[in-house]
Parts: sequence; structure tokens; C-alpha cells
Amino acid sequence: TELSLSTWPELADHMLDGSIIAPGALYVALSLKAARHLFGAEDLEFSEIRFSHPLLLEPKEARTLQLVFVKNSPTEGSVRILSTYGQKNPDCVSWVKHCTMKCSRIDGLRNQPVPVWPSSGAKDAAVLYEELRKNGIELNGSFRVLKSLSSGIDGVVCELAGGVRTPEWIETLDAVHQALAAV
Repeated sequence: TELSLSTWPELADHMLDGSIIAPGALYVALSLKAARHLFGAEDLEFSEIRFSHPLLLEPKEARTLQLVFVKNSPTEGSVRILSTYGQKNPDCVSWVKHCTMKCSRIDGLRNQPVPVWPSSGAKDAAVLYEELRKNGIELNGSFRVLKSLSSGIDGVVCELAGGVRTPEWIETLDAVHQALAAV
């Protein structure tokens, strides 16, 4: 997969300290698509997600992404996501590792009740986005999808703003991106 602003212009709305950076949700979205294909399942759990090196992108630059999914068993796998610059000689390519994670197939997850968290203590999205901006993280356009965010010992719950349209490549993980940034 080629990653560039000409193929995915929405990435220009995701910046860290003034540089365009691939969002963590992109890695999870790509892994989710691969895992659903390999396991033939909708109910999946990702764990041990580690971001090792940011994928920074210059405006006219193209990077080649590679997802390596190793199926360790019928229900478990591991993922590595790497990139390289568009080099013409494949013998001289050097790959940079950006993210690793583990994936497990969880049967019957859709039949489990969804926990309801109290809305008290939820952080308004405007406050969250301002805190992120002060820390050098600028989210604009298709990356502004939260209405509120609550966190607890069991995880993070995100309330999405109504009527939000996002690019197809991040559609399944609209809120994951802001949840990762907020944690």
C-alpha cells in the first residue's frame, strides 16, 4: 500500500509538532482488515499495541507500507507494520518498523452486554482537542469526530458527534484515533 497525501489527502489534517504523522488508528484499521480476512471473524481483540517509530510524511513524499500478519494459531496472530521510501532498487530498501500488536479471535463477543458508563466525568471534545493542541497534536477535518470521552480502569468510552463522515480507510475506527491520542 502506498501512503501519500495524493492517495490519502486527509492525512494533512493529522499533525504532531507541525509535521504530518500517520495516525495510530491507521495501523489498527489495516490490522483489523487483515485479521478479519485471515480469521474470517468480526469479533477480534487487539492487545500489546506498541508504536516504535512515528511515520512522518512530507507533503510530496510517498511511503510504501507493509503489513506482516503471522497467524500463530487458528485464533491468534501477531502484526508488524513497516514502511520504506519509494526506492527503485529493491535490493537497497530499508524498512522502518512503526507498530506491532497481537490479535485474537473472540467468538461470541457480539452476544455480550455492552457496559454503560456514567456520563459524569466525561471530557468534552472541545476541551480534549484544545489539550491535544497545547501538546503539539493538531487534529482537524475528518479527525475531529468526538463529542466526549470518558476513561476508567477498564478502558475508554468515546461518544461520537452526530453526522460525521470520515474517509473509508478509517471509517471503522473513528474514535480509536482520539482515544489513543488522549491516553
